[in-house]
Amino acid sequence: MKRKYIIIILLLTTFVKSHAQIRLDPFFPYSKWTVGAGAGFSEIYGNLSNSNSEPVVRLSIDRNVNMWVSLGLEVQRGALSDYEVKNTWTNGLSVYNQITTAALNGKVSLGEFFKYPRNFFQKTIFGLYGGIGIGFMDNNVSDITLKFKHQDKYTINNYDNSNINPKTTNFYMPYNLGFNLHITRRIMFNINYQFCYAFSDYLDGYDFKAPTATNKYNDMFSVLSFGVNVYLGKVGFHKKKYGNTGDNNGSSYAYPSSTNLAISPTEQKALMENYDSDGDGIPDRLDKCPGTPPGVAVDATGCPLDRDGDGIPDYLDKCPDVKGTAEFNGCPEKNMDPDTDGDGVPDRLDKCPGTPAGVKVDANGCPLDRDGDGVPDYLDKCPDVKGSKEADGCPVVGAQTKKVLDEALTGIQFETSKDIIQKTSIPIVDNVVKVMKDNPSYKLQINGYTDNRGKPEANRSLSEKRAIAVMKYLENHGIDGNRLKAAGYGQEKPISTNDTEEGRKQNRRVELIVSF
Repeated sequence: MKRKYIIIILLLTTFVKSHAQIRLDPFFPYSKWTVGAGAGFSEIYGNLSNSNSEPVVRLSIDRNVNMWVSLGLEVQRGALSDYEVKNTWTNGLSVYNQITTAALNGKVSLGEFFKYPRNFFQKTIFGLYGGIGIGFMDNNVSDITLKFKHQDKYTINNYDNSNINPKTTNFYMPYNLGFNLHITRRIMFNINYQFCYAFSDYLDGYDFKAPTATNKYNDMFSVLSFGVNVYLGKVGFHKKKYGNTGDNNGSSYAYPSSTNLAISPTEQKALMENYDSDGDGIPDRLDKCPGTPPGVAVDATGCPLDRDGDGIPDYLDKCPDVKGTAEFNGCPEKNMDPDTDGDGVPDRLDKCPGTPAGVKVDANGCPLDRDGDGVPDYLDKCPDVKGSKEADGCPVVGAQTKKVLDEALTGIQFETSKDIIQKTSIPIVDNVVKVMKDNPSYKLQINGYTDNRGKPEANRSLSEKRAIAVMKYLENHGIDGNRLKAAGYGQEKPISTNDTEEGRKQNRRVELIVSF
């Protein structure tokens, strides 16, 4: 059977070759939709040893995603059959299975190897494709012969009829390999070989369990078909891939309406005059720099732009506006190391490109971070003290410290109209001393306030003296005066009403603010 397939393929290929060589145009047409029909022969690889060739017909429709990828629906109608010759355990079996299949196939063309196939070999290679899919099939098995006998070493006396299933449906997986050969701009001769793996073992009616089964796996089958595929709708060229292959206004060329096997010499001349292999907009007959990479701007001669005229095209020139040499990638020697962000560190050594202008950097081009807390100095509110990103580079004030400062806010009391700390408030101030000793990075702003009784100026003076009194107490107990500042605001910034005694008491306060 395989020899018969080979002979048929060779005969058809010779016939097609004699016609296909008539074509003169070097371009490969393209359309979004393809329909096809064909006929061929099937082979089954089932549980019996021999397969008969049975006719199969095929219909298909494909959506061409682009010039090389397509998705399609295929329907086939035909038969599968196999048989077993007489041997030591069977008197001869035969099976005939009528099948109907439907499959979704994805196919990929190998045509990208030749942009513009010219001879028969290139056109054949250009049309090659492979693919895989998923399908569903209906099996209707008839003419099952049940003639078994048993001899000698086996213990099975009769064949188990429960293994027979003449009517089944199941999924299968088709693998496709074939090629399309253009006969006209729209019509293609198609040869397709499909090998299918079924998800069941009943294509020949048997889930075979005989002692000497030829195949102990699921059934498989193949279909070799020959047919015609036809483009639907407008047929042109793949403009996106190959640039403009048409008239001077850049429109995509479409084949003439004639279905003759060859285009006229006049039409071919027009095509070749506008042929632009590198897609830069300059036809090859005028292009002095063929093979320009896609997307590169070119001049009227098709050569890449070179603004500074140093012989290094702009798309390769690191200094496109300054004459340079190839040794320094288009830059003069003094600019051999460009510094894009202008931080004084060349790009090739800069580990932090894009540093904002004016920011001081280290030898690696990264912003300085004196305290090493991961927050660069230009963003760090406490650049000399390790902190956290959450606090903008400053240390996070602990809960215990906040408690001490909150207690001091209203807990530090003074003798009436004086700047002398009451003895009952001394333990609270001692807690502040401890906080400052435990946190040497802390600085403390001490602000004094009064209620609104009395003259404003006198109140401001009294509040300042009270703030200074707290500061001196801290200094006298070992806190460096450089870490302390005091100020008085009198009756300004009240935190409660001055109309009640309780409100006025809250306004008479000493506020302690930590800084770094």
